[in-house]
Amino acid sequence: MINKQFGDCEGPLGFPMNSVAAKELDAALKAVSKEVSDLVSTNIEGNKAPGYCRLSKGTVTEFDEGERSDISFITTEVVDRDKEVVLSSGLDFGTFKKNPVVGYGHNYSNPPVGRAAWWRKVAGDSFAKTGWIAKTEYAKRPNDWVGPWMPDGIWSLVKDGFLPGKSIGMLVQEIKRPEPAEIEKRAELAHARFIITKAMMVEYSVVGVQANQMAVVQSVAKNKGLFTADFLAELGLQFPDLAKSIIDPPSLPSIKDCLTLADVPRLVEQKLKRINISAMIKEDFDALRGRV
Repeated sequence: MINKQFGDCEGPLGFPMNSVAAKELDAALKAVSKEVSDLVSTNIEGNKAPGYCRLSKGTVTEFDEGERSDISFITTEVVDRDKEVVLSSGLDFGTFKKNPVVGYGHNYSNPPVGRAAWWRKVAGDSFAKTGWIAKTEYAKRPNDWVGPWMPDGIWSLVKDGFLPGKSIGMLVQEIKRPEPAEIEKRAELAHARFIITKAMMVEYSVVGVQANQMAVVQSVAKNKGLFTADFLAELGLQFPDLAKSIIDPPSLPSIKDCLTLADVPRLVEQKLKRINISAMIKEDFDALRGRV
């Protein structure tokens, strides 16, 4: 079943898209060269997608509480952990702009968490600050909505720093190996497998990066009314019992039932007063004399 919040048809890679964008992607997929398909592919819905690539970055630069938005790098020109470099000059957003909705974790069975308000290319003073930034606006809860609203949960975790990443999906159209002259100017390119010089931007999602799981759980617990059990599973929490307690927390002892260190001496004294030392000594002597 197509999730029409992402588009009016199922695209050629199996996820919902705007029909015009889907036609553009389909034509571009058919034009992917063997050189590209031999180097780049992604498994989507269990199917191999030659030439398609998903890359994650974890850099949110700015928040706006009133707008429920963040501005973040969605791609930079650093050599990433897959030893790839994307040249910002070669990334085309023409297809993406036809329906710039933003999901969570490239999972299209869930509703979108927001949309991209704008995106632009920036040239900073380093490769980590050169690339594309985008403003993501997180969807507001409708007045008549009943129950947890997933974008509220995502927005909460983004603000707390536990979902700082954005993952783009793009179709690679031109690719090359780093050349000696490029490596001479930029030594880290020696560790790059290849440089993506031209690509079609198709999608991006909010994603997490490796983080302290207990800290994530604490952040969820702070806003427990925003999350469903299914959403916690989406986050990949490794504490199922704790995650359940966040949804349905057990009753806690009242303050009057709790002890402090200052209470300990008083309670010890009360216990000692209840002990009859004389009776205990007499009982021990009687036992030794055989009077049990």
